[in-house]
Amino acid sequence: MKQFTTKVKEIIDIVYQEEHEKIKEAAVLIFNSIKDKGILHVFATGHSHMLAEEMFYRAGGLVAIDPVLRPFLMQHEGAISSTKFERLPGVAKVIYDGLEKNENDPFIVVSNSGINAVPIEFAQMCKKNNHKVIIITSVESSKNLQSRTIDNKHLYECGDIVIDNHSPHGDAIVNTKYGNIGAVS
Repeated sequence: MKQFTTKVKEIIDIVYQEEHEKIKEAAVLIFNSIKDKGILHVFATGHSHMLAEEMFYRAGGLVAIDPVLRPFLMQHEGAISSTKFERLPGVAKVIYDGLEKNENDPFIVVSNSGINAVPIEFAQMCKKNNHKVIIITSVESSKNLQSRTIDNKHLYECGDIVIDNHSPHGDAIVNTKYGNIGAVS
């Protein structure tokens, strides 16, 4: 437990030191949009969808949040099938086209690995339609993995603001004789 806690604190310190300017830039972007009656859309697949849930309908949180949660992309609805769906080209367009959105609405797109087709294509669709896109990903993980998109893009290449969560490649941070445990993404 101490090893996990120590490493989590180290990552939080790194994120604060290296990402705080980007986080402030994202906050200003979001504030200005909401001030102009915009809505912040938050999209993710797999475990990353938890960020959208955390931001939505929380005491002390923002009201103008649209959590773009599609059950077939969430692991609790079927881990194997959701994993297969998040890799399918073309799914992002269907989701994007089905959203109620204004032209000044920003989007947060989250994927720790940043390699699956749906989050990458979703971010690209948002950019193509002139939305500001905030990416949250592990740049290190992404650079160590092959993209699963036709154009070989990684998520960190698809945003206006890219916030690196500094999760190490493989995500888990505690080494044991059985393998690494303790995901931090």
